[in-house]
Amino acid sequence: MLGKKGFFGFFKGADKPAIVAENEQPQKEYASRMAVATVDTVSDEVRDFCVERLREILRLMGFENAAVSVTHIEGDQLYLEIKDEAEAGRIIGREGSTLDAFQILIRAIVFRKYDVGAKVFVDAGNYRGKRNDSVKEMALKAYESGRRRVVLRSMNASERRVVHSLFQDNTTIKTYSIGRGEERHVVLERLKTVEA
Repeated sequence: MLGKKGFFGFFKGADKPAIVAENEQPQKEYASRMAVATVDTVSDEVRDFCVERLREILRLMGFENAAVSVTHIEGDQLYLEIKDEAEAGRIIGREGSTLDAFQILIRAIVFRKYDVGAKVFVDAGNYRGKRNDSVKEMALKAYESGRRRVVLRSMNASERRVVHSLFQDNTTIKTYSIGRGEERHVVLERLKTVEA
């Protein structure tokens, strides 16, 4: 199945050693190219390609009964839904890690084929919506506790974005992130009020 083409063309020549100069940083270059090469809208061709690649990945992983559909498109953002009642837990993964991996793979495959950084979001069983609701609830409870400074549990980037967005118009509190990698937290800090 992998043959000479590699897995989706990614691992062609994987047995050959890479020659990289010390000052080259190919991952950073790739990431910066991907960030610059965005689109205004997702074309029908890119949409269909994403659906087919995700179906193929799921099939290769043994999820033969999984169905993939487009829930909606907003500008350059494509939202895909995986439906497989029997395997939903495995498809979602621990704290959505498998869904995150699907997103990374699909985005990289799209960029490799079309040289465009489309924002593809993958969900299953409305996991992301439920997760965002629980993150909002946790953040609101922390805010309502009245404490001057609260450090929330570690969160991934999309969950941190939910918290920052929740309080962006609140003039009594500021939010910021601390930590690195998987230990990155959002801090809710009350602003000192000036009495008139």
